Amino acid sequence: MRVEIAGAIAVGKSTVVAQLGERLPQAQPVEEHVEEWSFLARFYEDQARWAFHTRMELLASKAQLWAEPVPAGTIALHDRGMHELITFARVLARSGKLSGPELRVYEQLYDVLVDALPPPDRTVWVRCDTDECLRRVRARDRRFEQEVTREYLDALDAEYRSWFACVEGEKFVYDTTDAPEPDALMEWLI
Repeated sequence: MRVEIAGAIAVGKSTVVAQLGERLPQAQPVEEHVEEWSFLARFYEDQARWAFHTRMELLASKAQLWAEPVPAGTIALHDRGMHELITFARVLARSGKLSGPELRVYEQLYDVLVDALPPPDRTVWVRCDTDECLRRVRARDRRFEQEVTREYLDALDAEYRSWFACVEGEKFVYDTTDAPEPDALMEWLI
């Protein structure tokens, strides 16, 4: 089973994946390796210059992971799947950081990949209060993220709401604002 653990920046996706990975013997975390991406740090230095590069690299990376087969009886927990990546592109386009032609090219490739690859069996939207997200961003050791703004996080949250409303199939909203235990989410997954 493929499970997309979706959500914006610092909402707690990696923590949720780690918790589920520890508690569910059939879980196989598919982690996000931010440090391996070539353009992300540059993006935060100059968003307009590097937005398209960053979006394309993440789409390629996530599609490659998504294409890997999932062994029978395994729950593959994708820490940020590929289907949700459209949210970031749309927010960047609305803010002028991604041009209209860049968004069209991105959407064309995104649509081809989404149609060609299997859909998630289940989708979990991990969300969190913006103030808590900002606190988490400031507390973690990613220098390039330190300039993330409330406006950007609010825009992502709004876009995720729209995206998640259109997600088909089994889905679950998991709010991590108060750091709850994932018991209800675990029950839903199994």
